[in-house]
Amino acid sequence: KNGKPDVSMSLNGSLAGLVAVTAGCADVDAIGSAVIGLVSGIIVVLAVEFVDIKLRIDDP
Repeated sequence: KNGKPDVSMSLNGSLAGLVAVTAGCADVDAIGSAVIGLVSGIIVVLAVEFVDIKLRIDDP
């Protein structure tokens, strides 16, 4: 928003990465887990910004 890192958004991205990686943890190697976590973290940040800015839905 203002050029500074947002702690809550960072935590949301980290949590989304952890949740996404646990679904296939038995079948995915370390690099695959990192890719899944990174992609899902980016997706959740973009999705939250889309819902907040474009749809103007905010959870108080």
